[in-house]
Amino acid sequence: MIVTPDTPVGKPHASRFTLRDYQRDAVDAVLAARQDGRKRVLLVLPTGAGKTVVFSEIIARILDRGDR
Repeated sequence: MIVTPDTPVGKPHASRFTLRDYQRDAVDAVLAARQDGRKRVLLVLPTGAGKTVVFSEIIARILDRGDR
């Protein structure tokens, strides 16, 4: 996706990825920790587990809620 000045802001994302169960659990755990007020959370996944996909989903969900 190319972002331009005309790109709508705040539009809910449609995930392009289908998360695996462990990825969904990781996203939920990070967001729960954030909800509990933790500011620094460490997520460890093995090589090839889809860390980029997980972090992209975390960011998208946070932005969907209007948070930073």
